[in-house]
Amino acid sequence: MQILIQTILQTQIDISVIIPAYNAEKYIQTAVMSVISQSLESKEIIVVNDGSTDSTRDILVEMQKTYTQLAVYHMEENKGLFYVRQYGVNKSNGEYLLHLDADDSLRHDNVLRDLLNFTAEKPDVLHFHHQAVQYYPDNTSKEINWWGNGQVESADSSNMLSHLVYAKIHWLIHGKLVKRSVFVEALGLINDTRHLIYGEDEIQCIAIFSIAKSYKGIPYVGYNFNHREDSVTGQRTRSLKTLLKVIEDYFATRDLVQKFLPTYLFDLRNRVTKDYNKNLEALARFNDSSIAEVCQKYKARGIETFSYCLDIKVSE
Repeated sequence: MQILIQTILQTQIDISVIIPAYNAEKYIQTAVMSVISQSLESKEIIVVNDGSTDSTRDILVEMQKTYTQLAVYHMEENKGLFYVRQYGVNKSNGEYLLHLDADDSLRHDNVLRDLLNFTAEKPDVLHFHHQAVQYYPDNTSKEINWWGNGQVESADSSNMLSHLVYAKIHWLIHGKLVKRSVFVEALGLINDTRHLIYGEDEIQCIAIFSIAKSYKGIPYVGYNFNHREDSVTGQRTRSLKTLLKVIEDYFATRDLVQKFLPTYLFDLRNRVTKDYNKNLEALARFNDSSIAEVCQKYKARGIETFSYCLDIKVSE
């Protein structure tokens, strides 16, 4: 019995890193290798290939032949970030979970080991800093700023949600170690797997913070948040179709988070964390009639429609 207990303890996984990947052939190897090279032995790497149509699948299949600690799951069709992040969580085994985007990377080889050292008090959420890196078309790069847990060093169930909504803690899901047990419980409360690409991590963060009991923010820069023209973030306003998807997903996000927030925080969240006016401004540049439909959706949800909707007749 003692030998069995020792074996279980030795094989326990401390951190699972989950990487969603969609048409990430240019970056996925760098992201995965930044985890494989980590000095922490007790780790798990889970990549969910979200129905990629480029060579992402082939690259991952080849990497699996060399790196046995790499677990890869393939979606036959594109499911969206909201779905595949949840899928990765359900496949994970670590005590803590860390989400890494396919075009980002861990900053150096000791990040996971260092982060684990900060979990001695077992916080439900451990939040660290990002380093923003701008990549240019000639593949050169420049570090432009760092950001992360902002003004908060510690929080508990009495104030975690308000810190998040007041933007003292950012709501991106990556850059946070989260206890798997808390994450799984939060997903059960969300109980939704619709196809979302934009804003989906806010839903998960708010659900997590609604049940988590402890939060620790540390001044540690461990995540490279890479800005690229062809990234999901960089493409938000490049086409009418993409922008309309952004707006559709933001409406879905708004509706989903409402059940986790008291009214005063929900109203504040709509003023602080959502770029409604920027989306309208970008949409107006396309001179497309869809702006009228968007204005109707704004009004139906009680969102201030700003100047772009003043001259548009919105049906009651």
